[in-house]
Amino acid sequence: MMQIFHDGSLFIAAYSKTGSGHLSRRQGNQDRCLYGRIGRNTFYLALADGVSSAPYAEEGAVAAVQTIKIVSEDIAVGKTAIDDLKDLQTMVVRIWKNQFPAGWNDYAATLNFIIFHNNRVLVGRIGDGLIVSEADRVCRVSATNEEFYSTETAALGEAVSRKDFEICLYSVEQSFCAYMVSDGIGKEISESSREDLNRYLLQLSQTSEKQIEQEVVSWVNGLDRKNSDDKTIGFVRWEEL
Repeated sequence: MMQIFHDGSLFIAAYSKTGSGHLSRRQGNQDRCLYGRIGRNTFYLALADGVSSAPYAEEGAVAAVQTIKIVSEDIAVGKTAIDDLKDLQTMVVRIWKNQFPAGWNDYAATLNFIIFHNNRVLVGRIGDGLIVSEADRVCRVSATNEEFYSTETAALGEAVSRKDFEICLYSVEQSFCAYMVSDGIGKEISESSREDLNRYLLQLSQTSEKQIEQEVVSWVNGLDRKNSDDKTIGFVRWEEL
């Protein structure tokens, strides 16, 4: 089911589809997407993808997006500084781990997130996934390095290295839009079309909710014929009023 939130300057939409491969194996959807607005000046969008080899991947993905909710709430009330990137990296991993007694690799999940606070945007990614954002007409892409192939997936787990936790912060004056997708969608988006998709979603977000749902659901369902992974997309648009 498509989820859409629209409140003045802020628009957020999310959609998730269980992959046909998971359905055939009687597995649930191991993707999770969560978003929220905290007061006037803070919002977040988080997407997690449970690592298929982990026995409790779904629980790990749930904990990952809940972690970003907790971090966003701390930033909103001034308990945590949005510009202390190293501390935030440590905080994300610690809060996620604290939701389980031990055996963190059994709950492994990748994580992509955006936290907006007082006209500053924090973008973070651990493992597979794709985030494309545009702030004041400057586009930024966060994606896995595709020059190398590895059978191991970087993810939240027992050990998370800083090099596998990409995080950056930048300011926004007038407008911001971004989308993030789990690997089931990201692997089907060519590098040359990443920015075009962001502009298309921006235009789509300004139409009716019915049209948004029809186009996004149709597109994601069509991708399932190409790969059988779970597929999740989240999109956000913000404008200074």
